[in-house]
Amino acid sequence: SALSPDSVVVQALMSVYYRRQGQPELAVQYLKKIIEHEPDQAIWQLEMGNTLAETGDLVTAQTHFIKAAELEPDTPLYWMELARFSVVHGADVRGVALPAARQALQLAPKDTAVLDMNGQVMYQLGDLASAERFLQRALEIDSAYAPAHLHLGQVYLQWQRNDSARTHLSSAARLSDGGQVGETASRLLERYFGPSTT
Repeated sequence: SALSPDSVVVQALMSVYYRRQGQPELAVQYLKKIIEHEPDQAIWQLEMGNTLAETGDLVTAQTHFIKAAELEPDTPLYWMELARFSVVHGADVRGVALPAARQALQLAPKDTAVLDMNGQVMYQLGDLASAERFLQRALEIDSAYAPAHLHLGQVYLQWQRNDSARTHLSSAARLSDGGQVGETASRLLERYFGPSTT
């Protein structure tokens, strides 16, 4: 039996396709139909939030991230994504990212990514001592977690503890397998410590 063009699967595939093509506005249209069909599925709210963020409509995007977390309040992922959105876009970090990251932490106190996110939030709020504590805890659990090395390196740069900064940024660049974390780490190493000597 062929899938009906109105089926959620088809709509979802179309939304993914248009996002990959760099046409998030079209993807949003398909996601709207999906959410009409399945209004209580947090995953579609999350997709809608991410897609709207790509269109630049951050205000509406945030309402969907919040809705996702409200639909599945016991799933750390949705609180994490809400916090990440707020941190990345600088959207009310104290009012949105901080409580969301704390909620994720209550649900998953030993999750490396959750600890790292709490560190990032504290860094954004200028509480470097708390940021350092969270990031060190993340690395105690998983010493190969590249994002935590990157963020700890940034904390040490703020404190001008250059040896520690260089060590963690080098680890981030080495462990990250390319990607954004590695690129950011390499850029910071070059900016603060000159061309690559690793």
